[in-house]
Amino acid sequence: MNYSVHTQPALNPTQLHLVEMFSFTKHEENLAELKVILLDFYRKKVDTETEAFWTSHHLDNAKMEGIMYAHNRRQQ
Repeated sequence: MNYSVHTQPALNPTQLHLVEMFSFTKHEENLAELKVILLDFYRKKVDTETEAFWTSHHLDNAKMEGIMYAHNRRQQ
């Protein structure tokens, strides 16, 4: 028989720190507040990366609409 062992990858330093921080959370409202803070942190990171991508690729809404409606089919 072929048995497969599934191992969980080790937590990285950020994950370990968050686990430690969440261990101090005793009330549901604190957990909800922490989730909001983390989501806001990552939203800002995504916004910054998206803006940098658009700027570096000289994108604007007109170009994006052109991409959306382009018929880029390969000839076979």
